[in-house]
Order: sequence, then C-alpha cells, then structure tokens
Amino acid sequence: MASEMEKKRKSRKVLRSSFTRAANDLEVLLNDELPDVDSTKVSWEILLTKRNELEALDSIVYDIMLENATEVELESEIEARDGYLKRFTTLKIKYDKLFVDATSTTSSQSSTNTSHHPRIVKATGKRKFKLPTLEFKQYDGSVKGLNSKTIHEDKTIDDHDKIEYWIQAMSVGSRARQLVKSYPMMGENYQKIIESMQRGPSN
Repeated sequence: MASEMEKKRKSRKVLRSSFTRAANDLEVLLNDELPDVDSTKVSWEILLTKRNELEALDSIVYDIMLENATEVELESEIEARDGYLKRFTTLKIKYDKLFVDATSTTSSQSSTNTSHHPRIVKATGKRKFKLPTLEFKQYDGSVKGLNSKTIHEDKTIDDHDKIEYWIQAMSVGSRARQLVKSYPMMGENYQKIIESMQRGPSN
C-alpha cells in the first residue's frame, strides 16, 4: 500500500502537469497581438486555481518532509517549487501589464471622445497595498524569543501580514527565516509555521 507521501507526490505530479498546460494556454493568449479578453480571463482564472491548489499541496508535502528529510532534500524541494512560482509570477506580470496598459489607453481615448477597443478591461486583485515597515529587534527566529509585545500576540494583525512581519523581524540568513520563507505566503500557513518552529531549535 502506497505511503501518504507517495500519494501526495503522485497527486502533485498530476497537478503540476495540469498547471503547466494551463500556463502554456495563457501564455499563447498573452502573446497574441490582440488577445480575446474573455478567453484570456478564463485562462487566467484556471491558472490561478491551479496555482492555489499547487501551493496547498506543496505545503502538505513540505510538512511531511520536515519529519525525516535532510536539508539538501528540503532545499531541492524548495528549488523545484520556485520554478513553478517563477512561471506563475512571470505570467501574472504579463497579464496585469496587458490590462493595466489597456485601461490607461481606453481612459485616454474616452477623454478625447474617440472610440476604443471594447474587449479591453482592467484586471483587479487583492493585497495591492504595501505593508508599513516596522522596526524590530532582530530575533534568530525562536518562538520563545517573541513576547506579548510582538506581532505574534497581536490579534488585530492578519495572519498573512504576520508572516511578512516575522520575516522582517528575523535575522538575515537564520534557519528560522529560511523556514518561514519556505512556506507559500498565505494566512492559512501561519499556524503551520509556528508549529514547525516549535518542533525544533533555530539557528
């Protein structure tokens, strides 16, 4: 009977192939001189869904690997994940640029009462703001090193933002900082990060 890890890896292999096909489809549309907006938006939503599913599965696989994997194996895992992240980010930039540029063009044309291409729309997304930079005492990453005055205990801060603040608060090059950055930047991973750091010492 296949182990839990084998099942997750097999499932992820299929999902990665599906992600690659979706990425290829979107790239073809984005490279079109005059892409069809509806088709492009559908293709983008499919890729975004695949990316979210892949991130969630990556987190599960990484959690299982933490039990017995060596640092070399963990680094190899992160490197492979970075490849998919790079592909997704590259396409996202192209997608955003296409629609932002198109919106600027249509706004300019509207102000001069000229016609514009009806298929161009503006893309919107979440978390477009930049978090303010906070000054922290630099921790090596130990959960014990964070007291009630830190963002870890602040119930008013979103978990996604806590992850970013944690990275700011940790010493550059520390193993704890690398651990935090190894997880996808999603709020639901915050508790997993805390639990992972509590399982072992950081340095």
